[in-house]
Amino acid sequence: MPSAPRLAIWGTFDVDNFGDHLFPRIFEHEMKRRLPSAEVHAFSPLGHLHPVPLAGGRVVEPLGAWSPERAAELARGYDLIAIGGGEIIHTLDDAYASYYGTSIGEARRLRPSAFFIDGPGPALEERCPVAWHSVGLPFDLEGEIAERVRSALERRAYVSVRDEISRERLVRAGVDREIAVVPDSALLVDRVVSEQQLERRLAYLRGIGSYPPSGRPLVVQGSRQLLPRVDDVARALTAALEEAGEVPILLLETGACHGDGEFADALEAVLPRRVHRMPESPTVEDVVAAIVQSRGFAGLSLHGSLVAFARGLPTAILGLAGGYSKLAGFAALAGREDALVRSPDELLPALRRVLAGDGAGGDVAGLSRRIDAHFDVLAELAERSAAQRSDGTGADVASRGEAMLGRAFEGRGRRLVQQRLRLADEIEALERTLREREERLAEVEAHAAARAEDAALATRRLAEVENAWSVATRRLAEVEAWAAATAEEHGRTKEELNRLQTSRLFRYTAPLRAAYAGARRLVS
Repeated sequence: MPSAPRLAIWGTFDVDNFGDHLFPRIFEHEMKRRLPSAEVHAFSPLGHLHPVPLAGGRVVEPLGAWSPERAAELARGYDLIAIGGGEIIHTLDDAYASYYGTSIGEARRLRPSAFFIDGPGPALEERCPVAWHSVGLPFDLEGEIAERVRSALERRAYVSVRDEISRERLVRAGVDREIAVVPDSALLVDRVVSEQQLERRLAYLRGIGSYPPSGRPLVVQGSRQLLPRVDDVARALTAALEEAGEVPILLLETGACHGDGEFADALEAVLPRRVHRMPESPTVEDVVAAIVQSRGFAGLSLHGSLVAFARGLPTAILGLAGGYSKLAGFAALAGREDALVRSPDELLPALRRVLAGDGAGGDVAGLSRRIDAHFDVLAELAERSAAQRSDGTGADVASRGEAMLGRAFEGRGRRLVQQRLRLADEIEALERTLREREERLAEVEAHAAARAEDAALATRRLAEVENAWSVATRRLAEVEAWAAATAEEHGRTKEELNRLQTSRLFRYTAPLRAAYAGARRLVS
């Protein structure tokens, strides 16, 4: 009876980046659709030793440090090793230091590039076929690296890359064999993230205030590579939104690996309007839900663009940073060169198209059929390899026993990791509740302090008013006393005048006074 096929996928599934966590999920789903009894194990440079929230508790085994012995150990007992996806065909091992928060020396010791380029080696690849699983090549290959790739691909059972640019780079490097161009498997995201999951995650995001309570937002994403263009993006966004009206903005971070948070912070600081922000540690489902429920996507993330494209949403691919040939490769493969923004002058027209709903659609079904055909090839390779391994020889029995022992240790490791992740989730939930309560307490204290300050100000103003009233009262009393004294004096004067006018002297002197008055008139 044929053994259940054992499959391994090698890649960078332990970095904090959205796209890298789609590859193993989709690979396992599609291979088990074709080979229901298959076992699928994912391997990355550090695996579960470098847990990240985007992993969602899924277990990834460590590749460890490169050596021929380690590569042989990893390949033993498997029927197929798929390497990919993502842009992992290069020798820039130093770059992994920033991805894993470790030293350059440690990154060079791990040497992930050797696993992805050289594989387990010629002898083991005769028994365990190795395939490149829709990988990307970020640069041209020259010199020693070109020779290594040519040598490795001579023994590969199957080679696929995700765009024509990568295929042309292999051809220029002297690779003389069939190279399949297979669209990135993220286009099948709907098969691994259900509508029910999306609804649940969207309700959660709205509940914590990370997603607009109503309306479909424009999702904007970038990385530290776009920091020099923050002002350009802000100006174009502001102008486009003034024309479009009240459209919410959601700043999306697809992972810390490339500094998405740095870009989001910088953009939020210069935008003249309120924006929504995703939680610090989103899940894969959170990111997918945020995009598929949006009006459209504008960003640097290839896999953000792929999710939007798969759901028929308009997209502006912000290829402003340079050196991202994967964006041009996807745009060409999808027939969406018009969505690729190569200069700041193209930003505003591109954002207008997204907000207007223009440029949505594409041949998603045709590209998906190509991906399905690719997985058919991988399944056939694995099935044939498993049948050859199950020919009843002693070597197969020994390898199966060794594989069972390995699986037992792997299962134990997975259980420990799952327990640790569950504990980490509980701690994170408690810390989140504590933060929320501390924030609420701070708001209450700030409110109370503001009210106390208002009360103190009102008390001071009341004292000032009372003091002014007291002064006015005293002045009024003084005026009233002066008025009373003046009235009394006026009365006395009037009485004296009356007495004078009624006296005999006043009457007897009337002729004299008249004569005096006439004389004065003559003199004047």
